[in-house]
Amino acid sequence: MAATSDHKWALITGVSAGGLGDALAAELMSRGINVIATALELDMLDYLRPPSTGASPVALEKLQLNVTDSTSIAAATTEASRITNGKLDYLFNNAGYGYMMPLLDADVAAVKRNFDVNVFGLLAVTQAFFPLLREAKGVVVNQCSIAGLSATVSALSWILLGFEECRGEVERYVEGGVEAVWRQGKLDLTLEHIRVQLQCMLTLARVADVMERSSR
Repeated sequence: MAATSDHKWALITGVSAGGLGDALAAELMSRGINVIATALELDMLDYLRPPSTGASPVALEKLQLNVTDSTSIAAATTEASRITNGKLDYLFNNAGYGYMMPLLDADVAAVKRNFDVNVFGLLAVTQAFFPLLREAKGVVVNQCSIAGLSATVSALSWILLGFEECRGEVERYVEGGVEAVWRQGKLDLTLEHIRVQLQCMLTLARVADVMERSSR
């Protein structure tokens, strides 16, 4: 679909039918914001359609994006830059999944995969899209579970504490990593006039309100 130049652009990672990214895409388009929806496989987005009503049509673009694959991230960044004319107003780091397991029973390889997606994937995507965000003085929204609110310093600190106490679940530490990255990222990106928000399962209307208010 051709770009609608008088609307802002939002890119959402990890969009899937019935998920938060799906609902957020619909909410943003209803507010007149163009959306680039991304997913692991492009055919996962076949169901997604722009709204059929509205005085000012919005654009919907679909891209393949694996947040753990540098080649995929680079390709998506290049295409998003073409679509948006080099400016991205909103980056919504929504891709992620939960791994619920007591530490002593956790599969280490599975924990690493979980960190790769939920923490390092978030960081890699934000770094890649940073030039586009800088051009638009945009907003980064990091979606996480409320489990991250239990972490006060960093994921590593909570992992060590978890080993000491022999209790707690892996997801808590992964979300702590998201919060730790967000805290440092908020400092770094603020210096570049890019706003950062951490959202822990708020309502869709609330998320969209925060994004729009932060961009003013």
